[in-house]
Amino acid sequence: MKKRTILLATFIAICLIVSVSALLIVNANTNNSPPINGQITCHALKENPGGINIVFLASEEDAKKYSDYLLTIVPFSEYRDKLNFYYIPPTEYKADCSLYQNIAVLCNSKENIKAASVCPNDIRVILVSKPASIRSSALKGTLSLNTEHPLQVFAHEIGHGIAYFAEEYLSPGSTLPKGAGNCLKNCEEIQNLPNSKNYGCYPECTTSDYNREFPEGIMRTLHAERYGNLDENLLREKIEKASQKTTVTGLAIGDEKPCSEQQFYLIEGSSVELVQGCPPGEDFQYGESAYAITNEEGEITTTGQTNPVLFTTDYSDGPITAPSVLPDSNEVQSVITVPVTGDEDTLTIYDERGNPALQVLLRGTGARPC
Repeated sequence: MKKRTILLATFIAICLIVSVSALLIVNANTNNSPPINGQITCHALKENPGGINIVFLASEEDAKKYSDYLLTIVPFSEYRDKLNFYYIPPTEYKADCSLYQNIAVLCNSKENIKAASVCPNDIRVILVSKPASIRSSALKGTLSLNTEHPLQVFAHEIGHGIAYFAEEYLSPGSTLPKGAGNCLKNCEEIQNLPNSKNYGCYPECTTSDYNREFPEGIMRTLHAERYGNLDENLLREKIEKASQKTTVTGLAIGDEKPCSEQQFYLIEGSSVELVQGCPPGEDFQYGESAYAITNEEGEITTTGQTNPVLFTTDYSDGPITAPSVLPDSNEVQSVITVPVTGDEDTLTIYDERGNPALQVLLRGTGARPC
């Protein structure tokens, strides 16, 4: 009898070990992210219904310093009730950053995007202390700021992040972003724009073939205190649009579900990861190439842009000179984020000629509509 009891106990123990091991193997192989890290909390500095959501991966003190500065700059000073500021302190999450070609800080990693998703996040601002010779940068909605640069670098980079502004200084070899509204081919184009009564026209806007509206604005020099008339109007349009939008599920902004109840696909190359959290804002997903999401019937349900220009900003006593370029794909893999609605089947990425370059299957990742 005693022998049977020992054998039974041994059998139960073995079963428990096998069950736990199997569970660990399933979890290790799954491609879905776990629920939002309980150690990371979204802290609100200033919160309003709707508008643009800006989350800092920084201390409360630094987040407050940068957000207070932004609210002194036109047109952001006019939209205090349309801008939301959040922060995640380094005691809860240490940002994952690298140096792009040893010249610019770059924090557009999947890990940072996932960490920021505990907050509503149209724009992600990561503050990093580096020697002043290391450039700040903007890539899609991620701003990587060197804290050794003046606060004006925040206003400059957020111009890229919110409106996809081109550089307004002469930068030979730079890429002029598609659809950049602040650089125009000639003065006649500028004067034909709406509200152009007080617009000027000055040569050089990334290239010598394009013109800018303002002589010395924030997108040209870090010594400026304003963007200029055209840039300010373009930013107003972006803020107004963000304030009127509804969520991807058709809910009004005030009725949007908390981040813990939302999901999005995080796609890098052919790798698909399902993340629990708030997806980055769709209005600020700029790029030089297009992508489309189709449902099981092959109907296009969503379109967007990828392969964005990398903007880098140096600082010196003179004008900005750093180029804006399409980043080396061997060093920077473009990341696409797509909110889960329940209709997604396939993602198709197109090349610059509009031909399909890559297809990624989204169906079967375990997504659920939120």
